Amino acid sequence: MAENGTTEGAQQPQVQMNILGQYIRDMSFENVMAQKGAGGEVQPDVNVSVNLDAKKRSTENQYEVMTKLNIEPKTKRAATFCLCLSWNMSVCSTSLVFPKIRSTPSC
Repeated sequence: MAENGTTEGAQQPQVQMNILGQYIRDMSFENVMAQKGAGGEVQPDVNVSVNLDAKKRSTENQYEVMTKLNIEPKTKRAATFCLCLSWNMSVCSTSLVFPKIRSTPSC
């Protein structure tokens, strides 16, 4: 035993997943500069946000994983373009463990 009370050499279980299918749920691209007729070189600040979510499907050991990506470069004057992408995949795993979340009643 190690000094901190854990067994030396103990390994975490490996998570194994199989991707059953994947698809683009929604995608949009808007070129703001072209719509306004603006041109020229710009050096925008790029904002990128990534959101991940997962939920259990009705079939045993299957989960739906949703990824949402939003990219929006902006200059000092305005946005240059906007790209939004929602990408989903179905996975099967017998080794995933999700913590149980206790819901509290709302008033």
